[in-house]
Amino acid sequence: MFWTIFGGGFMNINHLTNKDTKSMRSEVYASLRQEIMALQLEPGRSISENEISKRLEVSRTPVREAFLRLSQDDLITVYPQKTSIVSLIDLDHLEETRFMREHLEVAVTKLACDIFQKKYSTTSGYCRTTKK
Repeated sequence: MFWTIFGGGFMNINHLTNKDTKSMRSEVYASLRQEIMALQLEPGRSISENEISKRLEVSRTPVREAFLRLSQDDLITVYPQKTSIVSLIDLDHLEETRFMREHLEVAVTKLACDIFQKKYSTTSGYCRTTKK
């Protein structure tokens, strides 16, 4: 039986699906993606369609389709006729993402304060400005 984390608890994938091909493919993809993002499938680890299909108790077709999507998302690298590898964490991409998020959050916060001050007057005292 395959157990995966959803919402802080563990669930068996066989109880989540109505067994149609489209939803099975989506659930296999979602389960594997979650495992990769939670580092349950470690970066650099070799995984195979056979291993995953046995563990999830599904045919290889939804696993193969999930691997294709994960490959398109750069979460795994597929080596045809050999194996697939969970992608390593790209530290440059991670830093770029952190930088963008930080600057977007600061800009959104400033915009929210500006809107709030205009709506509730500058004497509300809820927001303050700092000069750099």
